[in-house]
Amino acid sequence: MLYAEYISKRAGTFIAALAVLSACANGANVASPLDDAGLAAAQQPQPPAPVFVQSDLLGRSAQELDARLGQPVLVRAEGSGELRTYDFADCALLVLLKQGEGAVKQSALLYAGAKHADSQKPSLDSCLARGPTPS
Repeated sequence: MLYAEYISKRAGTFIAALAVLSACANGANVASPLDDAGLAAAQQPQPPAPVFVQSDLLGRSAQELDARLGQPVLVRAEGSGELRTYDFADCALLVLLKQGEGAVKQSALLYAGAKHADSQKPSLDSCLARGPTPS
């Protein structure tokens, strides 16, 4: 490579660097590699919205629960109360229904249990977030 070619290539790079620096000095918005990283982070997929939250299920009748959750795998009546167990993706959801307004029993307590004896008990919120096992 001739010395003149070398200088002309370097001069182009130098002029481009000066243009970027002068734009920064004038307050212009110049993209930087950090902007690309921030953009990539912003474009990361967000976790899915929870299928259910506690307020979706509390105060509901057995019929409303069954409409939302499907048929329970276990129903046990005890006096004026009722315990219903629903099969969820990663847990068993236990719902205690108590006598509410009039003669209708309403869900009063939610509890998440492990599906298997060797599994850890999940939190109620994580159990509800995944939702029922698809039929």
